Amino acid sequence: MLQNVFNGDQGAYDAIKPINEFAKTKLAGTFGVFTVGSNDAGYIPGVQRVDAAAGAAGMSTVYYEVPNGGHVLPALSEGLKKGFQLLYPRLGLSPGLP
Repeated sequence: MLQNVFNGDQGAYDAIKPINEFAKTKLAGTFGVFTVGSNDAGYIPGVQRVDAAAGAAGMSTVYYEVPNGGHVLPALSEGLKKGFQLLYPRLGLSPGLP
């Protein structure tokens, strides 16, 4: 990615990372859901850092660890389910089907 998309420019690559964008952007009035599988130890600290950076930028956030989720489909599908549960009411939508 670094070589093919950014022509080896580490600074350009780092500039678009969410944690760096959050540091220079005010996000008051926005909402985000950050999910990770509870068994995905390698990614939990990073998701926690991004959640904290978004909060520091003014975003209202929810951090959710999918119980017994790893790094594949169950964590993704359960994370999306949780995200939609939290977003629907904020968008004035009904919860939909269970």
